[in-house]
Amino acid sequence: MTQKIDLDPAARTIDGIPSGMMSIFGRFPGSASPWTGPAFEETMYTLNYLTTKDAIAAALPSPLQPIEGEEPIATVLIGHNRHWRTFDGKWSNYIEVGFFLPCEYVSKSGEKYSGLHPLWFLMDNRSGDKTEGAEIAVLGYREISGWHKQIGNVHFGGTGDQVHATLEARGVRLATLDMQTREEADVSELPMAGRDYWLLVKEIPNCDFTGYDVRKVIGRSAKGFSQPGSVTNLKRGTGTVEFGYLESHPIAGLECIEPRDAHQFTFGGTVEGTLHSYFEIDDLLKD
Repeated sequence: MTQKIDLDPAARTIDGIPSGMMSIFGRFPGSASPWTGPAFEETMYTLNYLTTKDAIAAALPSPLQPIEGEEPIATVLIGHNRHWRTFDGKWSNYIEVGFFLPCEYVSKSGEKYSGLHPLWFLMDNRSGDKTEGAEIAVLGYREISGWHKQIGNVHFGGTGDQVHATLEARGVRLATLDMQTREEADVSELPMAGRDYWLLVKEIPNCDFTGYDVRKVIGRSAKGFSQPGSVTNLKRGTGTVEFGYLESHPIAGLECIEPRDAHQFTFGGTVEGTLHSYFEIDDLLKD
């Protein structure tokens, strides 16, 4: 007698949690989130610094381009996400350090998108347990929207207005950051303010690594960062960043020529509001 196999992926669960790859997320795509409250609350510390146009062009994934005529300002961000429930509604938290690069993209239909590219976010947890929050943040955002997130070694400490952070990978100290943000600031001063989009390139290789199964330009609405009601704890100040060098690493060429302004702020959102802020611009594998 031949056993009948149920081919519906939603029928396969262990204690109500999806089996297979979807167990990472705790629910199937398209299913309702079990949590309707805030998805996250992240305090961010940012430092703008002058780099070179060539450095930004080299770090951006194709087909994103530097913004013509704009000063080459990179932004390094330290984030502490204290209440993260984005996919399955279960509480976790993580810390991260990453970079935002100004970029633009002209779609196949001729529409120009201008904004910031989130480059290489290194994820960790203050408890030292990288499986608490950091792991699902890496897998979730990398597979869904193409965020360049990796597990790494981030050490982050200090008071609310003065922070110190280091990030390491493969035994190399890649960056040391110090920021002091004690003055009141306006939302219009933030690096994300006035930017319509974050732009990403989502890439998933095929099974024999000879090409791609997925290669898409993904956008994320960034207009919330310009809304005073969405951003709290706004302060500005100064900071420094010192880089180490690791050959072939994504930030290896993003030298700091001159530090500019630093800011801290807190930003949050709901589960559906966060996920639905992402949208597909172009499928690069289709004509």
